[in-house]
Amino acid sequence: MKNLFKNIFISIGIAFLLEQLQIILKTNYLIIFLEQNLVSLLIALLAINTASLGIILSKIRELLDKNNKISFDKTKREMLKSIQEQIILIFLSLILLMFINSDILKNNLQLLQALETIVVACFVYSILILFDTAKSVFIILNIGKG
Repeated sequence: MKNLFKNIFISIGIAFLLEQLQIILKTNYLIIFLEQNLVSLLIALLAINTASLGIILSKIRELLDKNNKISFDKTKREMLKSIQEQIILIFLSLILLMFINSDILKNNLQLLQALETIVVACFVYSILILFDTAKSVFIILNIGKG
């Protein structure tokens, strides 16, 4: 749970900085790019994460076959949690993008910027999940190579 909040705050912080940079540079490039590509990117990152987790699980299976006293229950729960988080990010992004493109919010600039920041945070959070999975692939592949 601690890592969840840490990742959320890091994602929001980076997203806020990127949103402020967009304002300073007087550009909408990032939000336009994410409006057009975010859902596809999140689905692709989910696919990459799932494939990476498959590598990790096969290595865990090898380790369990050698020594079935090792418990990977917490690891398996974390893997499932990362998949669930990514699915939530996909649906959250869809909903946020619908609000951003709604005529209802066109007159509320602060709310629009807040929603755009959350959209960017969804993307950043998914990158953090991918980074975490990549680190675990290297860790698990190096077990026993000591």
